[in-house]
Amino acid sequence: MNGKQENKLSMYYAVQKVCSANNGVWNGLPAFVTAFGDYMTNIGKIEGALEVQETKIKGVTVNKEALQEAMVSKALEMAHAVFAYADDKDDFTLKEKVDFSRSDLKKGRDSFVMQRCQVIHSEASAIIGSLIDYGIGAADLTELQNRVDACNASLSTPRTAITNRKGAGDELDKLFSSTNRILKSKLDKLMEKFKISNADFYRSYFNARKIVNAGLRHEEENPDKPQKPAA
Repeated sequence: MNGKQENKLSMYYAVQKVCSANNGVWNGLPAFVTAFGDYMTNIGKIEGALEVQETKIKGVTVNKEALQEAMVSKALEMAHAVFAYADDKDDFTLKEKVDFSRSDLKKGRDSFVMQRCQVIHSEASAIIGSLIDYGIGAADLTELQNRVDACNASLSTPRTAITNRKGAGDELDKLFSSTNRILKSKLDKLMEKFKISNADFYRSYFNARKIVNAGLRHEEENPDKPQKPAA
């Protein structure tokens, strides 16, 4: 949310407070009731969009990295066990397939890292009955596969978060525009009914419609002669 939107939201809350405090004055005017209901609905939607927009992408990325680290650690444990088994059997082809260091496993794109870990899983799975003496059993296979699956699921998470945040920003623009329209075309116009019959409410409403910006109050309306309230 930019500074201009932040100032407008403060104004929205001020108008909400004034109208809520004077509910008894306007609740007999159906058009005002409907307009204020729409206004409150929009404020709720703005708050929801702001919550999405303020989601921290950094936290999502940190979680993805933690999942990858857990996967690599388990894959490395299994690769070393398979390598030791292959050495005992003089199986040079198998040794070559699982001969990874930690840096080897983590090299390149996330998808490549997962593929290497999946290869280790496949090679270990083929000889799992022979790996008990090397500290690897069926439960280890399941654990590694679960970690690979978790990493795979996390690949789209940062981009999804960024996309959601952008979508929330676009939605905010529409909501602010819609809320401004409710104020200017409905509530501001309907307030004329209360100019004489309830001058205090009228004056408080248009005072609330002033936007405070950088410590300065921009008085774009005169409570006695409202012209163009802040939008």
